[in-house]
Parts: sequence; structure tokens; C-alpha cells
Amino acid sequence: MGTREAREARMGGEAPAMEMAESVSKLWWLYLAVGVLWTLYGMLLLSLRPAAVVSLAILAGIAFILGGISQFMHASRADNWRWLWIVGGVLGVGAGIAAIVWPGPTLFVLSVFVAWYLVISGIFTLVASLASVGRHLWWVGLILGALEIVLGMWAISSPGRQVLLLVNLIGIGMILYGVTEIFAAFSVRKLPELVGQAQAAGGRGRIPGQGRSAPA
Repeated sequence: MGTREAREARMGGEAPAMEMAESVSKLWWLYLAVGVLWTLYGMLLLSLRPAAVVSLAILAGIAFILGGISQFMHASRADNWRWLWIVGGVLGVGAGIAAIVWPGPTLFVLSVFVAWYLVISGIFTLVASLASVGRHLWWVGLILGALEIVLGMWAISSPGRQVLLLVNLIGIGMILYGVTEIFAAFSVRKLPELVGQAQAAGGRGRIPGQGRSAPA
């Protein structure tokens, strides 16, 4: 195969990847909007500090549902370990619905519930981040997962703490998620550029050698 045929074959294989990157990059504003909402809602939760158990359960339920939606969004663009994000999304949405439907759990049950959710969500985030080592901003998920695990274990070790203290944890976690989604938004926006750079680098590595004549 000559240089021209090789170039055409390579371009034919790269076209679907670029089209997919451009299609995904059009959704960058959605990640940005979710990140901003997460951050603002976390700040609101920290500033209001509601004292009613019912209000706390409803606010926590909304937070869990938002977390589940974010997990599903990550699953839609994950190449590896996609099932981890899906399981995390199902757990988040299920936990949110349960908290809203049954808003009167005891302080102890709510404390343990929130604590274990943080631990499980942190494990999913940590494993998925380690599976993406070398990718753009992969370390953000690593830090977020580690923080979630630490906060969850801290809450588990002190189940008698007041619910307001756990609300602070939820608010901090929401802000961290929001910042992560904002980072992801700009990363998704640059996806076509990154794919183009990778394809250009691959082309420079292959094409020159294909045009050489074999030694007599």
C-alpha cells in the first residue's frame, strides 16, 4: 500500500473518533450547568443549616438524586468500568427517593446512611479514577474519592454526632462534586482538540516510514 492509500485509510479510521468527540463536546455546557448547580446548592445547604429532621431528609434526598444523575452522566462517556458509575447512579437515585418518601428516620439511621453512602461513592470514584490514569485531569477524581472515603469513615466512627454536622459533610461533598463537574465541562469542551492532536501525532509517527522504498 502506497503513502496515499495509507493516508486515506488512516483518515477513514480517524473520522469516526473525531465525529464522536465533536458530538460529546457539544454537551460541555450541561456538565458546566450541573457543576454550577452542585456548587450553589452545596453553599446554600451550608449557609441555611436547617434544624428540622424532615427538611434535612428532603435536602439530603435531593443531594443523593443529583449525585446519581452525575454518576449516570459519567457512565455515558466512560470507556472502562462503566458499570461502577451505573451502580453508583442507581444507589444515589434510590437513596434520594427513599430519603424523600420516608423523611422521618432517626438521627442514628440518617447518620449511618449518609456515612456509608459517602464511603461507597468514594470507592466508586477512586476505582474509576485509577482506571483512567494518564487521562486529562484524572487526578481530580482520585482526590475527590479519597476525601469522600475519609469523610464517610469519620462519620461512621461517630454515629452519635448531630445531623447538622452530617449536613455540613453533604454540603462540602456537593461543592467538591460541583468543582469536579466544572473541570469536566472544560475538559469535554476541548475533546476535539485533544483528539486532533493525538491523531496528528500518530500521523507524524507513521506516514514518513511508509513512503520509503525497500532496499534492493
